[in-house]
Amino acid sequence: MKEKKSAKANLEPKRGLFIQIGFIVILAVVYMAFEVESYDTAQAIQFERKIVMVEEEMVEITQKEKIELPPPPPMHQSIQFQAVEDDI
Repeated sequence: MKEKKSAKANLEPKRGLFIQIGFIVILAVVYMAFEVESYDTAQAIQFERKIVMVEEEMVEITQKEKIELPPPPPMHQSIQFQAVEDDI
């Protein structure tokens, strides 16, 4: 097949160089982003302090009546089992 591109327009051999240049540019931008300090003290925001008195509502404390529980049911007497020999 005949090549349609000229050797001068082919960028494939320079691919590694372009990747390295891209990495250098990205690393430089990241480094500059970490080194830039922006302390703008002239635009400090000051808030007004307002004290608002809130009246607390007194709630009456209610006492619960103690309910007497019925006495526990009497314990059943234990049933004793006797072993019966079965000689069939």
